[in-house]
Amino acid sequence: MAGFTSPNTNHIDFITIASKGDATDFGDTLGNYQAQGRAMSPTRGLAAGNYGASNLIEFITIATTGNSTDFGDRTIAAFSASGTSDNTRGVFTGGQNPSASNVIDFVTMASAGNATDFGDLVTANGSSHADTSDSCLLYTSDAADERSSVDLGG
Repeated sequence: MAGFTSPNTNHIDFITIASKGDATDFGDTLGNYQAQGRAMSPTRGLAAGNYGASNLIEFITIATTGNSTDFGDRTIAAFSASGTSDNTRGVFTGGQNPSASNVIDFVTMASAGNATDFGDLVTANGSSHADTSDSCLLYTSDAADERSSVDLGG
């Protein structure tokens, strides 16, 4: 969904990976955003937070173009959080408001609702990267040269 550019935007674009071509308009986010954490499943795309600190999580239905919809709230308001998923759970880590956070939140991607506190990162961080395997989240932090993993219980 919206990227890390100035000024903030509400544009959602998509491409069809199977064929070359330019991006096409998908729809709009609920506001003008940047610095969101993202998580995806085969059916939904989620984005959490906003530059300026927000706890909003919104979603799109991947099979149908259109605007995003309110999914629920993170347990903290933050921007620059990381997001990832294992197709069942969407996980958001860290973020800033105004200082770095160590919070790990998760949502069940199939049903809208508020995030639940999963646990804490080893080091609070406002700028990080996350990815998952079937049952493990790998988290790396730019600021602290940190590499950690979290068992997602899969």
